[in-house]
Amino acid sequence: MSFLPALSIICLLVMLPVLLSLQKSSMPGAAEFASGCAMTAIAMTLVMLAEIQSLRPLLLVGFAFLAIACLFVLAGFRSFFALPSWRPAILPLGATMVATISVLAAFGAESTAARALITLGIAAAVFVVASISVLRLRTASDPTTRKAIVIGAAIASVTLLQIAAISPPSPVNEAGPAPLVAWNFLLAAMWLLYMPILFLGVILIDL
Repeated sequence: MSFLPALSIICLLVMLPVLLSLQKSSMPGAAEFASGCAMTAIAMTLVMLAEIQSLRPLLLVGFAFLAIACLFVLAGFRSFFALPSWRPAILPLGATMVATISVLAAFGAESTAARALITLGIAAAVFVVASISVLRLRTASDPTTRKAIVIGAAIASVTLLQIAAISPPSPVNEAGPAPLVAWNFLLAAMWLLYMPILFLGVILIDL
């Protein structure tokens, strides 16, 4: 069993009280982000435990908690940006899910097309994290930019679910060809770092 996920879980548990405290400052979406943080911590714990052969059934439960966490994140962004409808989140979420399922069914989890979808999702995750952590878009008045962040979060959510369910990252220290090691590193980074950095960015926005 790899204990690298434990570090992410600890970070999530440390940030959870801070996210809960943001509700007192009337930050829009704070409750949803806090719920997403809690669900993510549970999901990562279950997936980590599922590496034990006798606890493999926990993987499906962890996947379900991760899906719920992603929905809470999208709900948090919708509330935070005061979007009038779920359309900016639901449409890309549904389209990405359909594309992912179609590619996996037609070409398999290790195909070039499947890897291209994961690469797109990782790029979307980088965009979301950079937007909320660096650009500090709370004061941005451009609704197109805010919708772009929600769309990026939806695409990244599907990719996170794909990595958890279909392409679980191999240990980052696993030997092999350089391209394979680099790919495993990307998968592990997305799995271990995306949600913790996302919630940290949300906390920093309110500072």
